[in-house]
Amino acid sequence: MMVLAILPLIPPFNQEYLVRWLIVGLFMAAQTVAFNFTNGYISIVNFGFAAFVGLGAYTSGILSTKLGISPWLTIFMGAIPPALVGFLTGILTLRLRGIYAAIMAWFVGLALMGLNA
Repeated sequence: MMVLAILPLIPPFNQEYLVRWLIVGLFMAAQTVAFNFTNGYISIVNFGFAAFVGLGAYTSGILSTKLGISPWLTIFMGAIPPALVGFLTGILTLRLRGIYAAIMAWFVGLALMGLNA
């Protein structure tokens, strides 16, 4: 893991497009680990997963571009709204099992997508 952290500092990998590819790769890896946790360990398919990730990305992007806050701070600030929405979704779906929990998470994703329009 430390190799990936210092990889953008090594000269062939410090070019802008390679750093972007490394960031996207790490982002996809984080999504994969989180999806594996929800699907593999607790056996609930979460169709709203991408909505939570998108909510964090939108929050971070809006805070950094519109309000001018440093992106290094907005990365952490962008985790707060999806955590709250995920917690509330978890409370609502706690008693649901099987396809009903997946549909509830999917509807939360659809509601968040409707807010974007």
